[in-house]
Amino acid sequence: MLDYYILDMLTVLRKSPYWNGIGKIDGRTDMEPFVETLNLREIGDYSSNIAEFKAGKLDIVSLTAKQLK
Repeated sequence: MLDYYILDMLTVLRKSPYWNGIGKIDGRTDMEPFVETLNLREIGDYSSNIAEFKAGKLDIVSLTAKQLK
């Protein structure tokens, strides 16, 4: 669930305390998410994205065609 966001900078998602533990795809019960919190950062340029990734500050990087130009 959305915890909070800062426009063009950061979105924080947290595990919902109201989730009932039933899988969306197969209906399995007693499931638990493996992530408590997910932080999504908006980084404007390609070189900053790569530098933060190489420094270990990011787990995954998504680059758009616009950033690669």
